[in-house]
This record gives sequence, C-alpha cells and structure tokens, in this order.
Amino acid sequence: MTLQTVPAYEIERRISAFQAAMASEGIGLSLVRQAADIYYFTGTVQDGHLFVPASGEPLFLVWRSFERAVRESPLHRILPVESIAAIPDMLRSEGIGPVNRLGLEMDVMPVAAYFRFMELFSPGEAVDVSPLIRRMRAVKSQWEIGCIRRACQKAWGGMETAAGMLSPGVTDLDVAVAVESYLRKAGHPGVVRMRMWNHDIGMDQVLTGPAGAMPAWTNTPAGGRGQSAAYGMGASGVAYEPGYPFTVDIAGYHMGYICDQTRTFTGAGMDRVLEDALELAISIEREVERLLRPGVECGSIYDAAVAMASDAGMGDWFMGTGRERVRFVGHGVGVELDEYPFLAKGNPMRLQAGMVVAVEPKFCIPGKGMVGVEDTYLVTGEGCQRLTLGPPRL
Repeated sequence: MTLQTVPAYEIERRISAFQAAMASEGIGLSLVRQAADIYYFTGTVQDGHLFVPASGEPLFLVWRSFERAVRESPLHRILPVESIAAIPDMLRSEGIGPVNRLGLEMDVMPVAAYFRFMELFSPGEAVDVSPLIRRMRAVKSQWEIGCIRRACQKAWGGMETAAGMLSPGVTDLDVAVAVESYLRKAGHPGVVRMRMWNHDIGMDQVLTGPAGAMPAWTNTPAGGRGQSAAYGMGASGVAYEPGYPFTVDIAGYHMGYICDQTRTFTGAGMDRVLEDALELAISIEREVERLLRPGVECGSIYDAAVAMASDAGMGDWFMGTGRERVRFVGHGVGVELDEYPFLAKGNPMRLQAGMVVAVEPKFCIPGKGMVGVEDTYLVTGEGCQRLTLGPPRL
C-alpha cells in the first residue's frame, strides 16, 4: 500500500506564510512542538522540535522516528537529536540563533517545557505564536479542502451504516461499534485531535433516549452517559425505543483532516416537542447557512441562532441546558476538531473565504433526549457550500 503524504508545495506554502506572519510581529525564531502543528508544517507526526526562522529553511530535529521523518516529510533540513540539551549547539552549527524574540505555542505547551526552553535558549523575550498558527490554519487550501471532502464522504458512509442497523432493541453501543468499524476500515485512526486541554474525544458520539441529553465534561451540547465514570460520555448500551430520537455524531477523517456531521434518526410516535425542536434545529442551520459569507462577524451568527431558538420558546434547551449550555453554534474543523473560527458568543473574528466550519444547532430536552443536525461548510467568495452529504433528517 502506497503511503499517503502531504505534497511538498503545501508544506512550502505553509512555512512561507508562517515566516511572513512572524516577520510582521518581529519574531526571529519559532519552536513548534505540538503534534497537530508539527503535522501541519512538516507533513509527519514524528516526535521532534521544528525550528522556523523568520527567513531561510526550517530545521526539524527529530527524537523519534528520524527515519520516518526523512521518509514522510518534504523538508530538507532534518537531523536526529539525542537530547534536548544538545539542541542549542545543533542550532549554532546550523547557523540559527541567538534569538531575541522566540515564538512558542503557549496555549498548549506544558509549563515545565516552557521553563526548560527558556533556560536553554535564553531569548530576550518569548511570545505566543499559537494565534498566528491558528489563524493560518483556519483558511484552507484546495488540497486541504479536498481532504475534508473525502472525510465527508466517509462520514456519510458511517451514517448509512447506522441507518441500516436501527430497529427496536438495538443499542447505542451496537451502532457505535458498527460505525467505528466502518470508519476504521475507511482509514480513520480511531482518535480525533482537539486543541482544548483535557478534551480527549473519539470518532463518534451515538446517543438515544433521555441519556442523550445528559451533559458531560466536554465543551459539547450533550455528552451522553458513557459506560463508566472514567469516561462519562458517549454510548452506554441504551436500547433504541420507538418514540425516542437516535442521534449519531461522526467526525469523518482523511489524511489528518476532519469533518463533523450529526443526524437525528426519528420514527413514528416521537414526542411532539422533540419533533418541533428538530425542525427548528434544521431551520436554524438554514439561517446560519445564509449568514456564512466573508466579512460576517462570527458572534453575530451565534446571536442570530440564539434569537431563533428563543423566539420559538425553546431557548432554554438550545445547545444544552442551564449552566451546562455551550456558547457556540459552530466551530472550525481541519487537523483539529476545534479550529478557528468559532461561531461563538461575542467572537469578533470575521469569516474569510476558505474557512471550513461545522454548524451544529442542537436541543437538549431533559427527560426526553437530544435532537439536532450538523453539517460542515466551506465559506466561499459568494457565500458557503455544504461539504457533508445527505438530507438533514433521517
């Protein structure tokens, strides 16, 4: 089987854009350590230290696996490193440093690592380059959009797998296992990257009945009961019963890129409140779809969604309940599930062509369950294009 790799022109484009952003901020050198950012800038996830100067070629010092890094990354300067203590001498021998302003990914870097790097490099100042990186990653190239399109096709295959299983007595866990088996065979690694600290998450969330409206520790509208307190979210073995909703949320995957899609399966006899909430969720998605265009402020889209829910008398259930409610209606997707931009309360960021956003209006009704819809959209010059497949309700 041929190994799929990121094209060299993609890596070159990203490095050049990052260097331009660094130069505009007066940053002489950046150190990239987080796995998602390493993959974005090198094309591999090997454990290493990527040093990007404001001009000139980057240097990738790899702990393990050096051989795989050379094979998978198009970067020219890749060297093995035996210890962190050896890095300053290696930088000097490669003509890098000393540095006055050092860029670090301060939103994800452990404090102990920060102090170690400050001791090793003794920069005049350390600055946070995470916002620069995340703004870059928010606008996708054609190659990245192609990867997300393939992820959407695979997500829909998972949704069709779920649809073929639903009948009374089938459990949420049965469906989750079948969906995950399909996705794994389609190339999903089984994990989904998130930047938010302590937010481990799997490739899907399958929920049914009242348990579907249970909150969890994750920054999501609902979490589900899960199978133990050790990971209290997701499927728990609840059997599907006619009259209750069955919600399947899938993070499709291709070449490191993620899409996000949710569908609520309904049958005869579902509670009228749930039916009305699902139709309202679909209407809110249509309105957000209309607003997804360059120049629109992200916070205003969230406000419009909340207003629609409130005007319909369902504001108390929109995106969770009480203090468990989340304050967004959509989020960017890419190599992480929580990328810029966030369609969130008070967010002043404005949409740009090339951004990819998952829109997920959902209602959590205590004692009854969760209903909603989610699709992944590409912001274009004229508006937006839906990338995920299939009708809004099943």
